[in-house]
Amino acid sequence: MKLTKLKAQLMRAGEDKLFICLPNNTACDNNRAERDLRQLVIKRKRSFGSKSEKGAQALATVLSICTTTWRMSPANYFQSLAAIG
Repeated sequence: MKLTKLKAQLMRAGEDKLFICLPNNTACDNNRAERDLRQLVIKRKRSFGSKSEKGAQALATVLSICTTTWRMSPANYFQSLAAIG
C-alpha cells in the first residue's frame, strides 16, 4: 500500500520521465551492464590492457559483436557468429 502511494506521488508533475522504470517494471539500476562488462574488465586487467587505441577499439568491437550475437541466440551462437563473418 505504501509503495503504491509512493509510486503515485512520483508519477505526478512530469516526474514519470525520471522514473520510467516504475510503470514498466524495469530494473532501475545498471547492474546488468556492470555484469556484462565484468569479463572484459578482468580480461583487460590480466593482459595488462591494450597497447594502442586502435587495439582497444578492435577488442571493443569484437566483444560487442560476440556479446550481441550471444544474447540474440545463445543456442545457435556459433552458427550465428559464423554467418556474420
